[in-house]
Amino acid sequence: MRRMKRHLMIMIALGLAASGCKKDEKAKDGDKPASGSASGSEKASGSDTASGSGSASASGTGMASASGSGEASGTGSGTDVGTGSGTGMGTDTVAPVAVGNSSPEGGDVMLQWKPDPVGHKYDKSEIEHAELVFGDTPVTLDRTKLRHVEVVESGDFVTKVKVQFETHHEVQTAEGNSKTKPNAVEGKSYVVWREADKIAATHDDGSAVSPEELEEIGETFDDEVGVRPGIVDMLLRHPWKTGEVTKLDATDLADMTRDLKEGASVTEGTVTLQSVDGKTAVFALVMTVAASGEAVGTNTANATFILETDPMRPMVIEGEVGLDVTVKGTKMTGKTKQSEKYTYR
Repeated sequence: MRRMKRHLMIMIALGLAASGCKKDEKAKDGDKPASGSASGSEKASGSDTASGSGSASASGTGMASASGSGEASGTGSGTDVGTGSGTGMGTDTVAPVAVGNSSPEGGDVMLQWKPDPVGHKYDKSEIEHAELVFGDTPVTLDRTKLRHVEVVESGDFVTKVKVQFETHHEVQTAEGNSKTKPNAVEGKSYVVWREADKIAATHDDGSAVSPEELEEIGETFDDEVGVRPGIVDMLLRHPWKTGEVTKLDATDLADMTRDLKEGASVTEGTVTLQSVDGKTAVFALVMTVAASGEAVGTNTANATFILETDPMRPMVIEGEVGLDVTVKGTKMTGKTKQSEKYTYR
């Protein structure tokens, strides 16, 4: 379910930064003068869905997830809200089955995973608002992102895309002072692919990218290009009955954890199918994420995501992550809300 992040997440994703640490190692330019590669953090957060295009669905990116940088600014993201009806902890009522490209029969909805074809285009917009306390200092973060993506190569997964980052910046406010921080990729276009299990990229004219650009590109596409995110496997493993709470088992938790940033793991969670309307389904996700490394603590994530069911891909993801971590010896608490929307062209 690419991008359902975190993401999905978010897993959740869910393209959602809650408390996991970024990798310490810096992304480096590749041996080729016009390309670079980045390890991209253990299948990011994110968003997101079908390989190469978004939405808490399948094919390439993580969705409604809850992971993220545990830096001094305390950045974080989740996927919002709506715990909706029946999102408390529960138990599986149907034994999970082997994962294919379709969810098992017997549920109220049939999910079908397919990689996005060559030429598929989509736009993804993200708005995130975080209210944090770092030590004794209140900090507010507002992030705005808009990117346009086109699938260039596709097979079992989306393997290469073109992307334009139209908007990609954040505004930090602390002690009455606000500062806008544009990201290195804002206003630029790239070609992105996976090489030796790392994300690689060039500018659209073939020129090399900087380490800062490659780091952001790697975090954005690590769970969208050349892979199927764990949240997709989790969703395809179960038949879904409306209103029935499914507790994530050990295999599900492992799948969800591989979509998070290094240093974060999903320790428990539930998923509930809230409603089905034609080829659209609404799910609610609740999960607990433990962080270790530079950021240590436990976070809770609640997300609601609307999916197209055939093919699986996200339409809207909204979520909230509660933060309670210690970053390099300093306490950080607060919460972050995020909204992601996908437009397919």
